[in-house]
Amino acid sequence: MINTLRTVPEIAKRSMDAIVARQLSFDIIDNYTRALMSAGFVKQGPFHSRDDLTSFLMALPSRKVVTMMHFHYLKDVHRNWTINDLRDIAALSIAIPYCDVVVTDKKAWDTAVNRAHLDKEFNTPIFSSLTDLAKHLTV
Repeated sequence: MINTLRTVPEIAKRSMDAIVARQLSFDIIDNYTRALMSAGFVKQGPFHSRDDLTSFLMALPSRKVVTMMHFHYLKDVHRNWTINDLRDIAALSIAIPYCDVVVTDKKAWDTAVNRAHLDKEFNTPIFSSLTDLAKHLTV
C-alpha cells in the first residue's frame, strides 16, 4: 500500500480514500455484510457510496485512530516504515479511544498529537515520556 500511495499519482492525491477503502475491504466489510445479510437487514452490500464507507469507518473509534495514523505517516514521504510502526498503530488504536492516559514513543506521539490531534478528538492525554506522565499525574 505504501508503494502504491507514493507512486500512483491518482491514488496519491486521494490517500485518505485509499486508506479507508483498504481498511474496510480487508478488515471489516465482508464480516459486516455477512452479519447484516444473515440477520435479514439487507439483501446486498450496505454501502453505496464512498461517503457512506468513510462515515462508517470514522464512526468506529479504533478504526479512526488507525486511519488517521496511517494517513499522517503516509503524508511524510521521507518516513521509512518499520514493523514497530505497525505495532504502535495497532496498540494506539485501542489505547487512545479507551484509556484515560497514553504514553508512547516520540514518533507515534508526534503523529497522534501534533498531526492527527487524536488527543483532542478522544479527550485522552498522550505523552512521549514517563516524566511527562508523572507531571500530569501530580497536577
